[in-house]
Amino acid sequence: MAVAREREAELSTLRVEMAATRIAAAKKEAELVELRALVAQLRQENADSHQRLLELRQAGEVRQAEVNALKAERDQLLVTKNDQSLKDLKDGLMVLTKQLEDVRQDIGHKTLRASDKTSPAPMGKTSAPSRPAMTPSSLQGTPAQFYDGPASISAISVLAVNATQSPSDVLRVRVQPGDSLSGLARRYRTTVTAIAQLNHLPTDVIAVGQGLLVPSPSSSPSDRER
Repeated sequence: MAVAREREAELSTLRVEMAATRIAAAKKEAELVELRALVAQLRQENADSHQRLLELRQAGEVRQAEVNALKAERDQLLVTKNDQSLKDLKDGLMVLTKQLEDVRQDIGHKTLRASDKTSPAPMGKTSAPSRPAMTPSSLQGTPAQFYDGPASISAISVLAVNATQSPSDVLRVRVQPGDSLSGLARRYRTTVTAIAQLNHLPTDVIAVGQGLLVPSPSSSPSDRER
């Protein structure tokens, strides 16, 4: 009987311990379920975060593409604007150049007309019926053709040729190294005074490369221009 009671007590103790173990196991099972649910929730949140990250990356790429397109459009507009501004400047420069050329021609024509009206009679000539001064057209050439020397002789004075001379009586020469008025006078069988009067030279000094008008000698055409 005593042994049976001891066994019964041990059995009761084992039953109590088993019940406590089952209760603990049930708690652990409940915690495990909660942990599984939490892990599933975290996984879902992680998936959502990853999806949002992908969407943000795609949106960033779209924005970057838009920025690049805007930059390219801006650069193209700047290039077009610069080209248009350059074209406008060139057009304006051409217009201004044309206007300046017109003004120069107008001034040249007015100066030629004034020179034709006010040119004095040649020195050493007696008073004779006045004849109109020869114009550039009567000299069979433009002012540039009768003046290619330094500024010591103006184009106006060169065109004011002696009215008693015809175009065939005048030659255009260019001063060479070693030339002088006396040497040119001897070469073309004329006088220093005639050359000075014809070109309105204030002195006897001439420069190399200067264009001069001289009376034409009765020589061959090979001597007409050097």
